[in-house]
Amino acid sequence: MTRKNARKFMALLLTGGLLAGTLICFICDTALNGALSWSRIVALSCAYGWALLFPLAAFGRRGLTGGLGALSLLTVPYLYGLSCLLGIREVFTVGAAMAVISLPFLWLICAAFRRLGRTSRALGTMCLLLAGLTAAVNGALTLLGAAPPPDAWDGLNVLLLLLAAAVCFTWRRSRESAST
Repeated sequence: MTRKNARKFMALLLTGGLLAGTLICFICDTALNGALSWSRIVALSCAYGWALLFPLAAFGRRGLTGGLGALSLLTVPYLYGLSCLLGIREVFTVGAAMAVISLPFLWLICAAFRRLGRTSRALGTMCLLLAGLTAAVNGALTLLGAAPPPDAWDGLNVLLLLLAAAVCFTWRRSRESAST
């Protein structure tokens, strides 16, 4: 099986599996409740998941940009729909705030790996970005009243990410100096 045929098969398998799962949930929900209730959440989530995963399944690594694009465009509407179906406003308000904070970091990580390749510098850059993301998310959750103020464990998480970044950057430099 060629790589192109394998990707087509994976895309077809993803689509068929999500459709079958959604239909089974519709049938079970209707049989158990006499109407569609919880299965609408499944359908919305499957559609969202399909939009994110299909570019990766169909195009492999080249589909990463499409998947990130779908994530960027569809996350806030997905959270709104989920919030409406669940009747919990915070799913949208907190989730949308986290998406607005997190999505730029994901794009920056993607750009770092595209620019630097699969190197320790790219990994170090990712760790630095994740340290910033962790601090930003913790601060935003505190401001939204969705989490208590950051504590020592949150600080330890950021510190470990910064340490990992330092190791990645140092390892790259020491390897380069050894080869020269």
